[in-house]
Amino acid sequence: MPLISADARWRFRVTGFLACFFACCLVGGALAQSTDEQLALITALQSDEDWTLLQRTPLQFPVYHPQGMTRVGDDFFMSSVEVIEAPQRLADSDYDRTTGSGTGHLFKFNSQGELLAHTTLGDGAMYHPGGMDFDGEHLWIPVAEYRPDSHSIVYQVDPDTLVATEALRFEDHLGALLRNPHDQVLYAASWGSRYLYQIKAIGSSYQTAMVSKVEKRNSDVDYQDCQLLGPDRLLCSGIGSVEIDNTHRLTIGGIELLNTSGPLVLHKIRVNGTTSTSDFLTRNPFYFEMTPQGRGLFYFVPEDDTAALYQYGSAAQ
Repeated sequence: MPLISADARWRFRVTGFLACFFACCLVGGALAQSTDEQLALITALQSDEDWTLLQRTPLQFPVYHPQGMTRVGDDFFMSSVEVIEAPQRLADSDYDRTTGSGTGHLFKFNSQGELLAHTTLGDGAMYHPGGMDFDGEHLWIPVAEYRPDSHSIVYQVDPDTLVATEALRFEDHLGALLRNPHDQVLYAASWGSRYLYQIKAIGSSYQTAMVSKVEKRNSDVDYQDCQLLGPDRLLCSGIGSVEIDNTHRLTIGGIELLNTSGPLVLHKIRVNGTTSTSDFLTRNPFYFEMTPQGRGLFYFVPEDDTAALYQYGSAAQ
């Protein structure tokens, strides 16, 4: 299967990229509420001091190193990487590290933390799944080499059967992925979300495509997991570091609301909360939804191996 390149062999159409990057609607498991109400709730939050821990549900299976999460109906889906041999740093090479080895996992579990189904994803050195999303029909999951500037496979997965179909191969590490159900364009973030990609199929297949990319800007965190939120909004979470007094850097967690007009980042929510093992809540998997009563619910799985699903709730609007 041919690789889709992110280099100059493709026409990078940055003009108009932001105008269509977020032209999508929330689909999947989010509870019924209008987009305006969801956006009003998100923009009213400044930090996780406005949240309350509602429930900590132990997951009843080994999670390895979780990456992305979404919800379809009552069930959660989570991608994860099992590292068997860790990558090693390289000098004088086209890559900064070896590939290492491992296995990519996709878990389906319920709100009680019970494993309902499981499959593996990847091919050879491409064993590292990234952030994921549901487009109303399929789960879309990238699986990449565990190093920057490398290679990825994008899978579409049936949420009922977990049957995975390879949609394309891509010449960069894709760490998070979305699909716009309206224009069928894929939107992805590179390693550390340094770049945001738009991948538009030529004909009916993503195996040949036009690729556009733009540098991420005005952001405090590297996006680990994102979801569509409204016709021109995207909600992303992650961790990053900020410079303090020009002397040292501080690791932070955060959730950012992105839009297409003006600054790319419309609103930032600082997330200082950690687990008992000092893992930031926004370290990797994240999911947001809103109850019919107007309360925002935030879900996280920040721990490795033996982990829990954390549910936080905001005040109702």
